[in-house]
Amino acid sequence: MSFHPIHGQDPLKVLKQLEGSQLILPVVSIGNTPQLACDLLIHTLPAKLVARLDDIYLYPFASPVDYVNDPKQGITSGLEIYYSEEHRLTILQQRSPILPGLTTKFLKELLIPFVRMAQFGKVVILQSNDAGLREDKNVDHLFLLWANDIAKTFETFKISDNSIGVISERSELDGMGKLIIDALEDQIEETSSLGPEVKGSLKLASTPSASIDAVFLSIFVYEGDNSNDSKQLASQLLRVLHINQPAEWTTPVSWRGVYGNKQILVGMEYGVYT
Repeated sequence: MSFHPIHGQDPLKVLKQLEGSQLILPVVSIGNTPQLACDLLIHTLPAKLVARLDDIYLYPFASPVDYVNDPKQGITSGLEIYYSEEHRLTILQQRSPILPGLTTKFLKELLIPFVRMAQFGKVVILQSNDAGLREDKNVDHLFLLWANDIAKTFETFKISDNSIGVISERSELDGMGKLIIDALEDQIEETSSLGPEVKGSLKLASTPSASIDAVFLSIFVYEGDNSNDSKQLASQLLRVLHINQPAEWTTPVSWRGVYGNKQILVGMEYGVYT
């Protein structure tokens, strides 16, 4: 695993800063809703870019740095780590899908070693599911929530919103979110070291922690303008994490015009016949 702090910072100090924080993992899924929700968190909280992970298992990706008001120099990569010191929240923003056949390598050689090394207090996986394929038992639910300690789901999260369906059986999980949780728990149960190093100097602990709380939060969406879906997902996530809701969400410049920001033209002169 290659962990690259920005501005040449000491990787040990950066990892120490992240230790015990809550990690948000957005799964690349329908509408990219988890990524959009993380955009909102990054620019609203706000969260600062502190490091990058190698994105060799993802489709190649590079773009200008996203911003709200003032343009920034640099390049955005496929896997970037943001941190909000005020809220003790870490966000691993994934902007590109995993290459076919490399999911296992991505999980075991990159993601899980990073989670283990930073010793996060909680890992929250965000996922979006196709609302058109929603089963009858979830027809009244906009969100699905699962935690590896079901008692905490009810006691700590205090879920009373009818829009949330609580998943009690792990077998009901699906998609990439389930694979991440499976990988997390499999690694937690192991007693031998995974072995990779950070910049050739820092090895993983030989005995992994068994106290990582894993949470799965999913939203049902349709393809299209998912900006409002992402705001709902981000709001529900903050509720789960007991973080106060912002008065207003801050959207970055990359959102402008993505779904079209011009008024629909009508009439014979300007409508569908022009």
